[in-house]
Amino acid sequence: MNSVIVPGPPPPMPVPTPPVPLWPNFNGQWVGALGGETPGLGVVELESEGGWVSGTAYLYPYDQTIVPAAIRLGFPATFGPHQFNNLPVTAFAPDLGQSINRQQMNSLYPLSDVAETATATLTIMADSVFVMFQSPKTSGWGSLARAHSQSSGLVPFFVPTWAGFRTWLHDWEGRQSFVFRGQGDSAWPLRTSFHRSNKKNLEQYTSTSVPEAYQALANKLTDKLDLSKRADLWTFMSHLQHHGYPTPLLDWTESAWVAAYFAFENAPVRPDGLVRIYAFDRAGWQAMLQQEELTMTRPHLSFLKNIVARGNDRAGPQKSIFTVTNVDDIEAHIIATEQRHNRRFLFAIDIPNSARRQALAGLDDIGYNRGVLFPDADGICRTMKSKHFGID
Repeated sequence: MNSVIVPGPPPPMPVPTPPVPLWPNFNGQWVGALGGETPGLGVVELESEGGWVSGTAYLYPYDQTIVPAAIRLGFPATFGPHQFNNLPVTAFAPDLGQSINRQQMNSLYPLSDVAETATATLTIMADSVFVMFQSPKTSGWGSLARAHSQSSGLVPFFVPTWAGFRTWLHDWEGRQSFVFRGQGDSAWPLRTSFHRSNKKNLEQYTSTSVPEAYQALANKLTDKLDLSKRADLWTFMSHLQHHGYPTPLLDWTESAWVAAYFAFENAPVRPDGLVRIYAFDRAGWQAMLQQEELTMTRPHLSFLKNIVARGNDRAGPQKSIFTVTNVDDIEAHIIATEQRHNRRFLFAIDIPNSARRQALAGLDDIGYNRGVLFPDADGICRTMKSKHFGID
């Protein structure tokens, strides 16, 4: 007898996986003037994860007898208006880089006061934020622009040849007061590796991320460091900077030749591209505001004086100088300062990267190559590679 095969029920249809929502990117820093009863500079720093945005909004009154204040923010990652009611207000002292209680505020700012809470509205667009805030003590409003959403306004000099750059540098009197930085593409703005990352919370960075990095690297360092001391913190950050870990430091050099080496060494292989060498008036700028705090302080770019190159063999040959900053758009910050003081601090020189071979060969002739600037096995091998196989 033949058996009859009865077909079973069809297999269940696969349930499609719902698409992952593409949330807008709110990572960034927004800066602008705020008007109202307490005019000042407004800064909003945000970072997003998934569908949620968190950050801090700061008010720096133009009248420095008035205490600066901050509020913490959290909201869904959507454009448009976001309303915040009864947010706690934190008073802080920029010169100390820390929040202050009411007793400290009465001592440091005897003519000022802040409310305990405030109401605020942030209307967020792609590259701008409109802010309105009100408290029992004051109110204000203004539009803040996202960092790097518009040109900084820096106008570079163009030097068409490597020989022309050498002549220009030789003829420049007064360059001894300047420091330099070379970048392989003129389109890259001055920006720290921390601010290029998706992280914007410098408080969390200094209190958690850097100590964790120190614990991971402690047995690789020649000396024990105490990160509660500013000199040791900057020394460790400079070590992180030279090994690719994001920091709010920007490295400069006292040598224009070192800057030129890094510009051409890192230039993309593109015949129509330009490298850029920045020249920054260190002596003039150091006469301005210099601050060694990162959080709860005014927007600043400051030269660090207390970095000790312990365990960092690269700092000496590269004649390294470091700045530290809590500003994302460094060029715009410098240019705004130049306009206030009617003085030029920052210059940029663009050179075609078609001059790369000639420049690197000429720099090698005067003792600037990877083997000298990176005194380790990797640097020596790269130098020998260029010597034996040609500049790539």
